[in-house]
Amino acid sequence: RGQRICSAIVLSNYRRLWLKMCFFAQDFGHCMGLTFGGQTLFCFILQIICVYSFLLNVKDEVGALIFSGMCSVLVGILIFLQCNSAHRATEQ
Repeated sequence: RGQRICSAIVLSNYRRLWLKMCFFAQDFGHCMGLTFGGQTLFCFILQIICVYSFLLNVKDEVGALIFSGMCSVLVGILIFLQCNSAHRATEQ
């Protein structure tokens, strides 16, 4: 009889631990979502600035034109990879 009470207490403790871990995982997922959302927003703003710089430098210098063009392409690739990874993660 004492062993049953002990196992019930252990099961109760495991249940409580499991619930705490579930809430922790939910909070962690929420924080990661906000982090990636902020990073995506930052990349979009950086993309706009790079394209604006590219368009301003079209008539001026070739070196600055190449640099701003490369920046806008690299940021575009970064945004694509991040959005593609998020899409794959939500499909599963």
